[in-house]
Amino acid sequence: MLNKSLSVAIFGAIGGILRYLLQLYFDARFPSFPLSLILINVLGALLLGILTGGLLTLLDTSDTINVGLTTGLMGGFTTFSTFELALLNQLTVAHFRTMIIFLLTSVILSLILANFGQFLGGKLLKHYRKDW
Repeated sequence: MLNKSLSVAIFGAIGGILRYLLQLYFDARFPSFPLSLILINVLGALLLGILTGGLLTLLDTSDTINVGLTTGLMGGFTTFSTFELALLNQLTVAHFRTMIIFLLTSVILSLILANFGQFLGGKLLKHYRKDW
C-alpha cells in the first residue's frame, strides 16, 4: 500500500508538471480559449486508453508501476477540477458559445480518443504477444 501510494505521488507530480508546462505553452498562444485543456485532456484520454488497453500488460509492469502511471501520471496530467474551472471562467465572462464548444469538444474528443487508445493498446499487445 505504501509503495503504491508513493508511486501515485511521484508519477502524479510528474503529470502535474507536464500539464503545467503544456498549459503555459498553449495559453500564451491562445489566451482567450482554453485550448491547452482540450489538448491535455484529449491526449491524456488517449494515453490512458493505450496504457489500459494493453500497453501495461505488454510491458509486464508491476501493480505499483501500473497505478503510478494510470492514477498518478494520467491523473496528475489530466484534471477534472481544472476543466471545471475553465468552464466556470467562460461562464463568468458570459462566453456561453465558447463554453459550450469547449465542453462538447473536450468530452466528445476525450471519449473517442480513450476508446481509440484502448484499441491501439490492444493492437500493440496482440502484435507483440501473439498468445493474447
